[in-house]
Amino acid sequence: MKTILFVDDNEALARLSCDILQMHGYRAISAFSGEDALAKMDKEKSDLVVTDVRMPGISGIELANKLRENDPKMPIIVVTGYDHQGVSQDLVVLPKAELFPNLLDQIKTHLNAADGTKSVSDATENKESLKAS
Repeated sequence: MKTILFVDDNEALARLSCDILQMHGYRAISAFSGEDALAKMDKEKSDLVVTDVRMPGISGIELANKLRENDPKMPIIVVTGYDHQGVSQDLVVLPKAELFPNLLDQIKTHLNAADGTKSVSDATENKESLKAS
């Protein structure tokens, strides 16, 4: 079973999202800040991280950078309710308004790419098609 760390300072959204992910067969762990996420990653590795961009303390972008220092291939999806210009091109960005089912599709794509069952270029094409919509 794949483990997903879902990071959002909105605790209700994080818990609800974890419930939905668990209903789809994932082990989901919630963290309510970037610092909380780093502490949880120190204790146990996740296969994929979903993080809000704007959070008090460590932002989602800073969190992604710290996680990538330890694991450059870590699949990370950032979600935001704000403009996402300036977000690194190697991160998938999903608007919060379109979180589900797009998040589930992106999780499957990135976990398959990480497992080698789907190419990273396929994941990038999927990312581009989401941006276009």
